[in-house]
Amino acid sequence: TEQGDAATFAWLRLAARNRWLTRRRKRKEALLPDLAELDRAWDALSGDGLLATRLERLEACKQELPERAALAIALRYENNASSDALAKALETSPDGARSLLKRARALLRECMEKYHE
Repeated sequence: TEQGDAATFAWLRLAARNRWLTRRRKRKEALLPDLAELDRAWDALSGDGLLATRLERLEACKQELPERAALAIALRYENNASSDALAKALETSPDGARSLLKRARALLRECMEKYHE
């Protein structure tokens, strides 16, 4: 769905930003980024087909997730489910839902990183 694509795009952008910040921290670079430069870099990536390729890879990685983890990702990022709604749908506590979501994101991150090695 278009809304699901927008949520996936937003999550991917946030993941890329966080990875960039982590890399800067490891290199002990200044953490005050030039946000305009960051936005220009993102726009450059999204305009040349690289973003489409990464989104395809993300979809493939989502298919590899365990069923419960895939459901958590879909509910949160495609349906914008709150922590409470996610917990109810997964028949667990809100803390359990957040933990499952954290593990699911870690699995997606690992899968996406395999494509970059």
